[in-house]
Amino acid sequence: MFGMGWWELSIVGLITIIILGPKELPFAMKSLAKVMRKARRLASEFQGHVDDIVKEAEVGDIQKTVRSLQQRDIGGVIENTISPIKDVKSEIESSISDVNTSINEIERIDREGVSSEGSLKEPSEGPKSNDESQSDLVKAKS
Repeated sequence: MFGMGWWELSIVGLITIIILGPKELPFAMKSLAKVMRKARRLASEFQGHVDDIVKEAEVGDIQKTVRSLQQRDIGGVIENTISPIKDVKSEIESSISDVNTSINEIERIDREGVSSEGSLKEPSEGPKSNDESQSDLVKAKS
């Protein structure tokens, strides 16, 4: 208790007996006990009010969450969560259709080229060597 040992407490008791005297000491102890009871009662009441405020705050947060969920359409919330997945799926489907369109266009052009000439075109020159293709690149850059 406040870092006081038995010796310190006995000295405080002795000084109290000397100052108040043996007649006033029982009344002083009763008064001190009443003050301590009131202080404890106030402290417990204050703690109770703080606990009530904390409970109300927690309940208030839970009520806000429930109300927001009631006001929203749960299916809409789930739909909004899944929406990015739908966007990715539509992008993939769009890319696939673009690739299919390109393949069909290439096949159509290839068929038209084969049907108009009857055979594939032969290259006019043989394959170029590495030196020739590098010199062509250098000429193109300059």
